[in-house]
Amino acid sequence: MDVFVIFKPGSGIILDPRPVLNYFKSKGYKESDDRILIGGWPVQFLPPRGKLEEEAMRNAITLEDDAGPPLRVFSAEYIAAVALKTGRAKDFSRLLQFWESAALDRSQFKEIVSRHELTEKWLVFKKKFDLTEP
Repeated sequence: MDVFVIFKPGSGIILDPRPVLNYFKSKGYKESDDRILIGGWPVQFLPPRGKLEEEAMRNAITLEDDAGPPLRVFSAEYIAAVALKTGRAKDFSRLLQFWESAALDRSQFKEIVSRHELTEKWLVFKKKFDLTEP
């Protein structure tokens, strides 16, 4: 699982995730490579990689639960757009799952894709996986 966070820059130009990792380690969570194991899941803390992720963070949905503090998560449309942008096999698999389950608002997804200049990549993806739209 990837968690996007805004890191405060230190004295150099490289963003340092150690304060986040150290916080979780101080709470008893175990570290595995550059990830923290939370509930058995390896979680990686990442800065937004570009305007798409920054927009996704601004538009994140807040989920509330009595068991803990509110949690902000990317909508399905942003998760799908980030998957398209990233373009690894596991990202394409995730995008296909979203598309086939109708879990995302397709028109909103296409607006995000267009706004972030991913239209050509989307057309190649649709052709490769023989996706049709109603």
